[in-house]
Amino acid sequence: MRTISLMNVVKQLLACADLTANGLAKLLKLPTPTVHRLATGEVEDPRISTLILIADYFGVTIDQLMGRKKLEKHFYSKNINQNFRLPFSIPLLTLRDACKFRTHLQNPPHWFCWQSNTDYDDDEKIFAVKIQNNLYDPLFAQNTVLIINPENAAKNGDYVLVNFDDDAAPVLKRYMSEGKNKYFCTINDELKTTPYNQKEMIMVGVVIEAYRNFRD
Repeated sequence: MRTISLMNVVKQLLACADLTANGLAKLLKLPTPTVHRLATGEVEDPRISTLILIADYFGVTIDQLMGRKKLEKHFYSKNINQNFRLPFSIPLLTLRDACKFRTHLQNPPHWFCWQSNTDYDDDEKIFAVKIQNNLYDPLFAQNTVLIINPENAAKNGDYVLVNFDDDAAPVLKRYMSEGKNKYFCTINDELKTTPYNQKEMIMVGVVIEAYRNFRD
C-alpha cells in the first residue's frame, strides 16, 4: 500500500484543519498511535475501517486519501485555516460566545464532530455549545453538548437559548405558547415562568439535538 502518499495526504489534511494527530484521534475516537503512524508513514497496511473514518471526516474519497487522486484545490489554499470547515463538523462555542454567534462562527475556537440527521437548509449557521455546570440536571447534565439552530422558529415545548438584557451569557429555557401569550419555563421547575418580552430578551436559538458522554 502506498503509505508515503497516504502520509503526505494525512499531513496536508491535518494542516488544513489546523489539527494535530492527537486531535484527530480524539475526534474520531481512534487510538492515538494509529493516527501518528499514518501521519509518519510507519504503518504498512492500515485498516480500511480507519481509512474510511478519516476520509469521511474530511470529506474526501479513499482514492484521494491514498494519494491516487488529487485533493480539491481548497485543501491547498494559503488561507485555509481561516475559513476551512470540515464536512461533518460544526463550531463549538462557549455560552458567552453564543450571544454573538454570528461573529464567532467566522473563526470558531473549537469544532464538534456532527452530521445532520435531517436536511437543514441552514447548516452553516448551526453551532454547538457545551453545558459547563449542573444547573440543568438531570435533563441536560454537565458536559452535555447542545446543537443549536438559530434560524429555527421556536415551537411550543422547544428548549431554547435565551439571552436576557445585561446578562453575559444566555440560559436554557423551555418555550411555551398559549395563544398570544408566550413565556419561558425554568428547566427544572416548569411552574416558574417568565413572560417573553422581545425588548428585554433575545432568543439565540432552538435546541435541535443533545449529546452526552457517560464515560470520559
